[in-house]
Amino acid sequence: MPFGLLPFFGRDTLLIEMTDSLLIVTPHSAFGASLRQSLETSSCRVHIAGDADSAIVSLKENHASIALLDMALSEEVLLEIGKMLRVLNPRLKLVILSPGKEPE
Repeated sequence: MPFGLLPFFGRDTLLIEMTDSLLIVTPHSAFGASLRQSLETSSCRVHIAGDADSAIVSLKENHASIALLDMALSEEVLLEIGKMLRVLNPRLKLVILSPGKEPE
């Protein structure tokens, strides 16, 4: 089965099966669209939600296996969304996206 790589700053890389469905939760639609464009070229299905309610609906409808949560949501909201998504799918992989610095 083909795989894609989602690079992270640092030493780690997230391995994504090409058949994975991703849920991106971010309050910034332009950021979500940019991620979607990058990841859909890897043949992943990408769904974007801007808040907790739309994230829950998207997970129920699209059965994502990975959720990318943007730290721009605030820590409290991020934790709340992560917990709610895990109740719906205990095997869901959660990835927190932070605005860290690029390596020099």
